[in-house]
Amino acid sequence: MSSESRENEVKAETKDEIANDGSPQLNGDNNIQSSDGHNDENEESLSRKRDSSGATVGDLKQEEKESMPKKEPEPTVKKIRGSGMPPPQQKYCLAIVRQLKRTKNSAPFKVPVDPIKQNIPDYPTIVKNPMDLGTIEKKLTSYEYSVPQEFIDDMNLMFSNCFLYNGTESPVGSMGKALQEVFERQLKQLPDAEQPAAAPVKKSKQKSASTAPPRTRRNSSVSSTSASVAASTAPKAASPAVLPEGKPRRRKNNSQMRFCSTVLKELYKRQYESFAFPFYQPVDPVACDCPDYFDVIKEPMDLSTIQSKLNKNEYSTLEEFESDILLMFNNCFTYNPPGTPVHVMGRQLENVFKEKWEARPKFDDATLVKQQEAETDALFDNGEEEEALMSEEEINGAKFAAVDKQISMLQDTLEAMKAKKMNRMRKPRRRDLTKEYGPITYAMQNELAERCNYLSAEQLSNVAEILREEMPWLRDTDEIEIDVGNMKPEVFHRIYRYVCKPDADSSEPASPVLMPTKPEKKKGRVLSETEQAEKIRRLQQQLDRFAGKTSPTSPESNNAANVSDSESDNESESSESA
Repeated sequence: MSSESRENEVKAETKDEIANDGSPQLNGDNNIQSSDGHNDENEESLSRKRDSSGATVGDLKQEEKESMPKKEPEPTVKKIRGSGMPPPQQKYCLAIVRQLKRTKNSAPFKVPVDPIKQNIPDYPTIVKNPMDLGTIEKKLTSYEYSVPQEFIDDMNLMFSNCFLYNGTESPVGSMGKALQEVFERQLKQLPDAEQPAAAPVKKSKQKSASTAPPRTRRNSSVSSTSASVAASTAPKAASPAVLPEGKPRRRKNNSQMRFCSTVLKELYKRQYESFAFPFYQPVDPVACDCPDYFDVIKEPMDLSTIQSKLNKNEYSTLEEFESDILLMFNNCFTYNPPGTPVHVMGRQLENVFKEKWEARPKFDDATLVKQQEAETDALFDNGEEEEALMSEEEINGAKFAAVDKQISMLQDTLEAMKAKKMNRMRKPRRRDLTKEYGPITYAMQNELAERCNYLSAEQLSNVAEILREEMPWLRDTDEIEIDVGNMKPEVFHRIYRYVCKPDADSSEPASPVLMPTKPEKKKGRVLSETEQAEKIRRLQQQLDRFAGKTSPTSPESNNAANVSDSESDNESESSESA
């Protein structure tokens, strides 16, 4: 074999090796050849060059290529904006997350858990895959979810992490359960994925073949992309079985229902909130303290239930919508008697509804047919879906505020009733005292001060009890000082009547112009302690004499009696001269 043919053979082997590697190759003219090695000129030259065994070099390389295992190229998946869930499902899921973040139970779930800040260093060891509402919202806005089930899995993961670390009975666990109930209730209204109308069968098959490899997922009532692709290849008769129960139906008489939605939004306006808030949500007999409500009201109705039925297209005529509104008002008037606050609020809201309802336009059959023909097949047209979601958010957002406001209103009403009752108990007594007694004179003060010195222990205890009853700040004190000059008028008159006039009838008012009697003139001069002690001793001797302890003929007793009589006469003369 010549050297020239040997060089050509080496060049051919080099080209085949480059072709097997799958890399682009250049010929002499710097033109790019395909990596599969199908070049006519090279094949002809290789077929003419044979080795000593009679086989061509190209045949040997072909056998080596067939014996080597083929490597399938790995698919490259690119995240393209808008390539995730269908727009209706994307918007609805995002609205659910944002509505959940506005509830009062969402505080522990808004941001990722910080073990250092919250002083829970064992959280990462227990919870392996943390999840929160903020992360889910970011994944929704960046279109990282291809099917609704991925979104549902992340939400369930967040709740599972909460129950795993905190339990279901802890405060955070209770908040998680409440938030999960709201999420599951909102999830029932998730719209179905949009399917292209009159799409060719071949194109749908090609589209399904070009999608990513199917992944195993949990069964759910929510339709996924794989379910929608399978439904597109299945017969049309079997497609309704795939739709979930909560899928909104297409509206009949859409103009009428839009008018009903407008009237309902009018009742939710802030200007009517002061008397419309009791009707925002279903009646809770426990929170409203009315355990017999369901015994009286057999068919409860509220604005949130009406809004939900309107969103699900359960109303086909205006009369059905009006019937539920009137049922709500009739329930209010049946359970709440006339004159009660809720009854008055119901009348005010009923007047607003009647005013808006009387202004409804006339819907004839021809107009309805034209409007139905002009409508598209979309479930929510011209932003109707967003309006429905926003109305649901407004209802759920106002739910907790309405409950708190109603409870606070009931508490304020109860406190006002208690205060009114206390005023009724106190004010008439003060008016009676003002009418019964005149002004407090200096003589009355002296009389009370003098008589307090001769009260028994039981009487002093009764006086102290009166003071403690009228002056609550004296209840915790053991010693009470009777200050006649600084007493309130009602306290003074009560003690004065007890001490100075124990036999007087309380129903007969004392004359304010009564002057002190003659015995009071005797006591015009206040006695000193020594004189009071001496007087007490003499009175005690007189009592002993009357009791028979001392002989009535005893000269000592006679002398004591004479001395006391003479001293009393002297005192009376001195007081009269003064």
